[in-house]
Amino acid sequence: MKQESWKKIISITLGLSIFSIEGYLRYFAPQALRKSIEPAQIDKFLHLLAGIFLAMLIERYMKGSSFWRVLGIVFMATVSWKVFEYFLDPAMPRFIAHHLSMWILDTTGDIAATILGGLLYWRIAIHKTVRALEPHGGVPII
Repeated sequence: MKQESWKKIISITLGLSIFSIEGYLRYFAPQALRKSIEPAQIDKFLHLLAGIFLAMLIERYMKGSSFWRVLGIVFMATVSWKVFEYFLDPAMPRFIAHHLSMWILDTTGDIAATILGGLLYWRIAIHKTVRALEPHGGVPII
């Protein structure tokens, strides 16, 4: 029970931190800071944290999640966020039209960083739980 409470505290803190940073960057940060985030690849760290947060949510609500389930859910959530971001930010369609290759490269890095965060958390925290649930070392739960 003690182990679950620290995970809950960390996931709430992580979620609130990510949403606060995103809100600050989107609505309050100076223009110079906003323009420097992606070229400096600072956003990849936030995507890594978002992947950890997503994996923590998966662990909390889907006990015994396999590697493939975590991978699939984190991937789908990340792509869904990118689609949502496209419709949320009115400058995004224009940016994509003028800088398609840069946008593809950045989006690929964002997705990779988020998946890496989710799978790192799976390996560190969830993997042992899944192994314990497998009958006699059999096929992992999907």
